[in-house]
Amino acid sequence: TPKSFRSSYGRLRWPVAGTVINRYGKYTDENGQTVDSRGIDIEANYGEPVRVVFAGQVTLADYVRGYGQTVAVKHGQYTTIYAHLNGIRVRKGQQLEEGDVVGLVGNTGLTDGDGYMLTFEIRYNSRAQNPGPWLSPE
Repeated sequence: TPKSFRSSYGRLRWPVAGTVINRYGKYTDENGQTVDSRGIDIEANYGEPVRVVFAGQVTLADYVRGYGQTVAVKHGQYTTIYAHLNGIRVRKGQQLEEGDVVGLVGNTGLTDGDGYMLTFEIRYNSRAQNPGPWLSPE
């Protein structure tokens, strides 16, 4: 496994198998509102396990307004965020290995549609990064 989060650029595992329905950055949603997405939305089956993309420590495992049930995992200066979960499977302070299940796909919090999805974000010192190029090609 790569030694650092940074060195796994372009090689991170996908947190869940599914289809990217909203990409990072500004887009117009179905209501004509401009959304500045800080991550990507991956449509997936309800209850599908969501896995952490890299080893790290859970810094948040709680309900967050707008994000629903959310898990944040710190990897050095980077943090990955997993939102709109149905059921959190980890607790704050827990050390995770790559591939550990953080929660299940759901539709908690504010989501555009009635489908089920995972919002996945990568932050570097709290600044949002585009997760797309970080993930290994499907």
